[in-house]
Amino acid sequence: MVHPAGSPDTLGPALASWQDTSAESSDPELRVARGVLALAGVLGMLLAATAAFMPAPFGAGAHFGRDLVTFEAALSCGFLLAAWQPPRYGSSLLPVAGIAGVGTLLLSAGDLTTASVGLLAEASHVPVLFGLAGLFLLFDAANRSGRRWTT
Repeated sequence: MVHPAGSPDTLGPALASWQDTSAESSDPELRVARGVLALAGVLGMLLAATAAFMPAPFGAGAHFGRDLVTFEAALSCGFLLAAWQPPRYGSSLLPVAGIAGVGTLLLSAGDLTTASVGLLAEASHVPVLFGLAGLFLLFDAANRSGRRWTT
């Protein structure tokens, strides 16, 4: 038998999504985590954009410097995405940011102890560390509220 098709229910899922978002936005720990992630993303994008126009970014060779700037811009974009939609992007970014953060700390400590690079050059890595801290705050807030954010 042929009969007209009904229309799908789009209002129900949209309202459920909106209610979930409003509940998350009232959590002060989550707001702080998202703020730190947004700050790390914006700061990282600004530093990457500035370094992209330098002759040899961060004192590295031109090719290597461009690769580094591209990576830092991509990671900063990831922090912005995690600040925007934490459940969707936060869990995916944590392993990459964790490796980048630990590597940055170890290599920066080595550079500072040998005095091969100045403190100002090492300041360019601050967004990576801020972003990693923001992700840890994000998951701490999620664990305290009983939410599981997985992809």
